[in-house]
Amino acid sequence: MLQYETLITDFDNTLYDWVDVWSTSFLAMLGEMEPIAQVPRDELLRAIRSVHQKHGTSEYAFLLQEIGANRLFPDEEREKALHYAALGYQRGRASSLKLYPGVREALLKLRSKGIPIIIYTESLEIYTNGRIIDLDLDGIIDVVYSPPNHDLQAQQNEQISLLGEGRRSLKATKHRYLPAGVTKPNPEVLRDIIAEIGANPATTMYVGDSPMKDVAMAQEVGVLDVLARYGQAQHRPEYEILRMVSHWPDVDVEKERHNLQRPVEASVIIDSFEEVVRYFT
Repeated sequence: MLQYETLITDFDNTLYDWVDVWSTSFLAMLGEMEPIAQVPRDELLRAIRSVHQKHGTSEYAFLLQEIGANRLFPDEEREKALHYAALGYQRGRASSLKLYPGVREALLKLRSKGIPIIIYTESLEIYTNGRIIDLDLDGIIDVVYSPPNHDLQAQQNEQISLLGEGRRSLKATKHRYLPAGVTKPNPEVLRDIIAEIGANPATTMYVGDSPMKDVAMAQEVGVLDVLARYGQAQHRPEYEILRMVSHWPDVDVEKERHNLQRPVEASVIIDSFEEVVRYFT
């Protein structure tokens, strides 16, 4: 078996359960908002989706600030309700954010072998770096590639920020920006990452949970594609509410549903992240 020398991995739903973190946080927030909202649930969800699409992310830190500006809540209750909604979101995130079983052990084994570990994610820097810190991966991951942030300087009310804190910086892991607006699958971006870190595509492994975004991209670039089957969440009930409020365009949602019926065939399928270790010297 060919031994590999570089690991590039997706982050969300590959190293940790992003859908669980998102849904736990979002539903806790929604539970605080619904009782006092002046509009039906469907209209509230449409307003949320509009904000997500405007900013190109389904976890926009200042969602509550923009929702509040839409006058969906009574004036006398608005600030209090949004503050509690933010606290609900933060508690949900804190209770659900954890690595998949075996991930930390596998990453540490790879580091002990001197294997470069690279994250390539679509999540914006402020969310990605915060999770790397909270998951105690700063220094275990060598480099993380993610898109730049929103214009956070334009935001004012930290009391109803979903983050609960400002931007946090990594101490050991290096952060490098992807071009703004670029999404997966993008073979050219993956090729650029491989070239920048000085890796050989023939001995590089790419791991991700999405046949459409990860596997097909890795195959086009010519690296070993590995499907993290344990991270696939499209059939879980909570994924449907994500589709309802996501920043994804409708065409992408339908494309994903279509691809679920005719998935790309992965070269390697794993049911635990630990399985990647045996491919490295």
